[in-house]
Amino acid sequence: MSLTNNGKFRRYRLTVNKKINGSLQTTDGFPKIHELLDSFGSYPAITISQFEVLSDANYNFRLNSFYDFLETTYSFFTRNSVLNASNATDQVLCPLDNTATPTVNIASDPQGSFQLLMGDQGQTISNLVWSIEIDSVAQQDISYSFSLNIRDKNNNILRNQIAYGIIRQGNTTHDSFAEDGDFIYFPEGDDSSLAPLIAEYIPGSVSLNQ
Repeated sequence: MSLTNNGKFRRYRLTVNKKINGSLQTTDGFPKIHELLDSFGSYPAITISQFEVLSDANYNFRLNSFYDFLETTYSFFTRNSVLNASNATDQVLCPLDNTATPTVNIASDPQGSFQLLMGDQGQTISNLVWSIEIDSVAQQDISYSFSLNIRDKNNNILRNQIAYGIIRQGNTTHDSFAEDGDFIYFPEGDDSSLAPLIAEYIPGSVSLNQ
């Protein structure tokens, strides 16, 4: 199974420079480099492979949240001051490949649930785990992502969460915790006014790398 190049590129590394009276500062760790692949805010770190296959909607959502994070971190930074386009089309540097690829479909929607563990101080911790199934055996590793609403015990939405995983070659399913020990930690799970938390899959949000 191969990917088809769509002629687009995405940048994931951003260098933050600081100037005082027009002079570039090289103290206090400047210039500083941040990557869209790294964890920030409530977003987990992702790999290059996962980044490449993010849907445009999920990519733009992560990018705007990344800018929100930087604008909060640096009082002098604004997204309008970024010099290079974050993404664009370049069919010279990113030549199109129209190789036909087999289609793999979702056999069952992702199922998310909370696994309750006990923390070091005896508190209850909520870890989100999930599973997903496709309708045919993966001919190579297939990365995927999907969105969930995380609700409190009163069914109020606390946040939207994107989950990522990989269906390994030769398999039709992926169980995040049983196979890879992957989970997403939610500190709200220790708040008795909010817990137990509820994971609600958003229909149609799953994206497969195929």
